[in-house]
Amino acid sequence: MRKPESKIGICSYHLCRKRTKVFLCKYCGKYFCEQHIEPKPVLTLNQISTAKEPLRSKLEEIWRSNKGHPDSAFTPIFWNKLEKGEKEKLERAWEVLDILKEGHEPAVNHEEEPIERKVLVPEKIENYWYWNKRKIIKTIVVIVLFSVVGYFLYNGFQSGQIQSFLSNIISSNISQPSEPKYVQDCLDKAKEAIELERMRSPIDFKWKILEYKEFSSPSEAEAYAKDRVSGMDYIICKRKCTQGFVFYPPECEDIILPTKILAIIYEERGYFQGSEIKSTVVMYCGDDGRILEKGSTDTCIS
Repeated sequence: MRKPESKIGICSYHLCRKRTKVFLCKYCGKYFCEQHIEPKPVLTLNQISTAKEPLRSKLEEIWRSNKGHPDSAFTPIFWNKLEKGEKEKLERAWEVLDILKEGHEPAVNHEEEPIERKVLVPEKIENYWYWNKRKIIKTIVVIVLFSVVGYFLYNGFQSGQIQSFLSNIISSNISQPSEPKYVQDCLDKAKEAIELERMRSPIDFKWKILEYKEFSSPSEAEAYAKDRVSGMDYIICKRKCTQGFVFYPPECEDIILPTKILAIIYEERGYFQGSEIKSTVVMYCGDDGRILEKGSTDTCIS
């Protein structure tokens, strides 16, 4: 079997991003590390919850596995192989039943007997008009309701009340004009990053920005986020090192941090198998427009 093309680079899996020896995926054309090179189907919670056993357990095992990467190009191939395998199992089962039937049952010529089919004709159809009138009345009621709702929506747009309401909702998480321009730029980049994470996540979650604050040093920003988020995911990376190998020791360098840091606290909320999943997350952005990396120590492996 031919080995995939490899090089030294950064793993394309968004939860990894390690700098190591990466291999080319033949399906999506991206490079991944040895742990995430195997492709996985892109699964949704609806597909997992509606599947029957033993397929459901298999899909849950694939979704929970830390190995491999979700690959949209590989997904149809996965389902085709699964369908083909189930079809072959069914054909083999029928072949075994045919062999057993031929070996134990004598050949008997069965003459087909004529089958009488009786057509039941209703004697009375007086209820037809009754049910038909009910359908007509329901249709008229639905049309009237849609007309009334459309009328109010049209008047709302004409008077500007709905536009004002939507503008207030959209602007609820946007900074005031008196704030520095980089604050608004950071908020826009944070929203794009969170939305990208939501699209890649197997859990369809909703999010909203709770608060944000400007700091002049990493320690102040970390202290602010420490009491608001759980775990160790509030520490800002101050050094960046490559993954070390036998003949290539790790190379480290200090990260030049911006003069001002904006700490953005947001909430993620979703559902998995009927249970609510909720978490509070922090994201850092500098006045130079960078989204800063986070890690559990002062050294972040690239």
